[in-house]
Amino acid sequence: MANYNKLITIIVLFNYCLLKVLAENNYYIVSILRNKNDNNYDDEKEQVQKEIDKLVNDRMNDIYDIILENKDTYAFENGTIDEKLNELSKTSELRQHDNNKKTKFLFINKNIFNKTRSFNETSLIEESEEEDIKYIPLDSDLVSHICPVLNYYTIRVYLSDVTLKKIESIPNIFYYEMSAGDSSYSVFSTKQNQFEIPNKRSFSQQIQDNHEKYYNKKEILDETNWKDVEVQENQFLYEYGEVNFNYLSIISQGQYIPGEDTLYDNNYYYPSSAGKGVDIFVVDTGLHTSLFPSEFDNYEGTPDERTISCDGNIYNGKYHPVNATEKYDCTSHNILNSEYGYYIHGTHVSIAAAGTINGAAKKANIHALAIEIESESVLVAMDYIKKNGLPHKTVINFSFGILHHSQAIQDKLNEMVKDGFIFVIAAGNRGTNVCTNTEDLATYNGFITVGAIAVNDNYVFESMDPFYTVDKPRYSDYGECVDIFAPGYFQFRSLDSGNIVFDGGTSFASPLVVGVAATLISDRPEIKYDYHQMKQTLIDLSLKDVIENLKDNSPNRILNNGKHISYQPPRCNHSSGKYSCSNNSCCSVHGFCIDSETSDKYLKSLCYIENECQSEFGICYDGYCNYDNSDYRCTDEFSSNTINDFEFPTEVIYSDLDFIDVSTESPLSFEEDIDSDDDLNSDGVKTEIYNKEYY
Repeated sequence: MANYNKLITIIVLFNYCLLKVLAENNYYIVSILRNKNDNNYDDEKEQVQKEIDKLVNDRMNDIYDIILENKDTYAFENGTIDEKLNELSKTSELRQHDNNKKTKFLFINKNIFNKTRSFNETSLIEESEEEDIKYIPLDSDLVSHICPVLNYYTIRVYLSDVTLKKIESIPNIFYYEMSAGDSSYSVFSTKQNQFEIPNKRSFSQQIQDNHEKYYNKKEILDETNWKDVEVQENQFLYEYGEVNFNYLSIISQGQYIPGEDTLYDNNYYYPSSAGKGVDIFVVDTGLHTSLFPSEFDNYEGTPDERTISCDGNIYNGKYHPVNATEKYDCTSHNILNSEYGYYIHGTHVSIAAAGTINGAAKKANIHALAIEIESESVLVAMDYIKKNGLPHKTVINFSFGILHHSQAIQDKLNEMVKDGFIFVIAAGNRGTNVCTNTEDLATYNGFITVGAIAVNDNYVFESMDPFYTVDKPRYSDYGECVDIFAPGYFQFRSLDSGNIVFDGGTSFASPLVVGVAATLISDRPEIKYDYHQMKQTLIDLSLKDVIENLKDNSPNRILNNGKHISYQPPRCNHSSGKYSCSNNSCCSVHGFCIDSETSDKYLKSLCYIENECQSEFGICYDGYCNYDNSDYRCTDEFSSNTINDFEFPTEVIYSDLDFIDVSTESPLSFEEDIDSDDDLNSDGVKTEIYNKEYY
C-alpha cells in the first residue's frame, strides 16, 4: 500500500487544482480503506467484510451530511441550484431524532450479484438497536455504492469544489478521482451511421460438389495440434464489380500470394470445440438477438447448447437487472436516452466474437452487459464479471475507450488478471500512436490491445495487397502498446434479412481476438489460460512481418488461430480444363462458378458474355435481349441494346452523413425505420450526428 500513499497526494492535489479552475460539480469515485493490512475484500472473512460494509455505510453518511450542509456550493453562476440536489428536500426531513434515536441512512447497494455474499442489512439494523441508531434505506443518486477493488471499497459521490475539499478530512478516505463520463470516451467503430444495404450485393454460389476438397484435415491437425477441426466453406461476396472475401478466412491461414490458376481460400478453419464452455462477456451498447436470430442460435437440446443473454444494464454506477424481453434485446441507458444512438454496435461486436455463422467462436456463451460508458459503470461491469464468470474460462471484450486515467479501473484490472480473467480491448481509430496517451484505457496494464488492418471499403479479390496494411490516416491506432492486429472490416450477408451488414474499426478486430482466444481455451481445457499465457500464445501463433505501413515500433503481427497452411482452390477457368463448372453453372471471369438459375440479377450478370463469362468452362448467356442464346427476350419496354434491363451500378459514395447511390442519385434505403422527416437531409437520407466519436 506504500505506492498508494504517494499516489494520494499527487492525484488529490491535481484534481483539486483542476476544480478550482473549473469550479464545476462532478461525480467522483471515492475510495474507502479500512486498514491497509486488509486482504482483498472478496478474500476476507465474512466478519471482516461486515465491518468494512458498516464502515463504508458510515462514511457515506458522513459525506451525505457534508453535501447537505454545503448545498449552496452547488449553485451555478446564475444562482440556481444544481437539480441533482433535489433529492435533499426529500431526505432532509428524515434526518431527525426519533424516540431518542439518531437517524442514519442505509445506502442501498444495487451492485450485489448472484455469487457473492450480500450486504447484511438486517444484521446492521439489529446492531443499530444497541447503538440507538435508526437506519432508513436510501437509494441515492448523490452517494451510492460502486464495488470493492483490491482491499478498498469504491463509492460514487456528486461533489462541488467546496465539498470535494471537505471530504479530505473524513477518516478512511484515501483516494478519489473524477469520473470519466460522456465527454471522454469513444466507441471504436469507423461508421457514424450503421445500416444494411438491401440486397444489391450477393455471395457467389460457388460450386464445389464436382471437385475434390482441396484442403486436407489431417494436415491441418498435424500442424495445429487441435483435437479436431471444422471447416466453414464461405461463399464470396460480390459487390459493385468487386469480389470480396470473408474476414474469418484471414485468421486461419498464412499470407495469401495470388496464383495464376488458383483462387483465394475463403474458408474458415477452426477447432471443433469452437469456444464451447467458455464465457465471452461483451461490455458494450447492448445486444439485439431479434435482428439476427440466425447468428444467435443457442443450439437448444444439443450437446453444444449455450447461453446467449443480456445480463444487465449498468448506468450511473448501478446495476439494473433486465426483464424477460430485455434478456435478448437490450440497449444501454445512455443510448436509449440520447438523440442519436449507435445501439447496434454491441450486437455487431457479439457476432464477430461468437456469432453462429459469422463469429470466430461459434459455440461460446455470450453475456452482454449494456453499459453507460463512465468509469464507475465500467467498474461495476468488471465486478459483475468477477462474481459471475469463471477464472481461466472467461474472456472479456472492451470495444470502447476512456480518455481519462482511472486508478480504480487499473486496480480492478490487476485484481481480475491475477484471478485468471482475460481482457481484450480495441486500440482505437484515431490513426495515432496510442502509447503517447497514457490516460487511454487501451494503454492500461492487463489488456490485450488490438489494432486493425485494412479498415476500408475497397478490398480487391484478385490482390490481397490492400488488406495487409494499416490505414493510419483514418483508422487504427498503432504503436508498441498494441499487442496484435486483426481484420477491422466487418461485412457479411444476413441470412435473416438477406441484406449486407457492414461496419469497421478496431471495435471488430478486438472481438475476433476474443473469439480466437475462446477457441484455444476450449480446445485445451486442461490448460489454465490467464492474461499472460494467452497473450504469449496469440503472439506465438500470429503471422509475422506481413503488415505494411507500420511505424513507431508497432508489432508486425496478424491474428491467427494456429493454422498457417495456405490452400488455394483451383479456378474454374484453370488452364488444364479439369475444374470446369457443372451443368447449369457458369464460370465467372473471377474464377468461381455461379448457379445460372440464381434469382439475383447482379450475381447472374457475371454469367453474361458481355461481362466476360468464361464460355469454355461453363454455360454463358448473351446479355442483349435480341440474341439467340439470351436469357431474356425483347419487349416494347426493353430495347435490343438493353442488357436484360440491367445497368450495373457504378459507385457508392460513403460520406459522414449521407449515403447516395450515384448511379441513380437516389438514397440507399435503410434497414431501420425512419420515424420522422426531421431525420432526413435534403436528399431524403436519414442522417445522424453523434456527440461522441465512434471508431
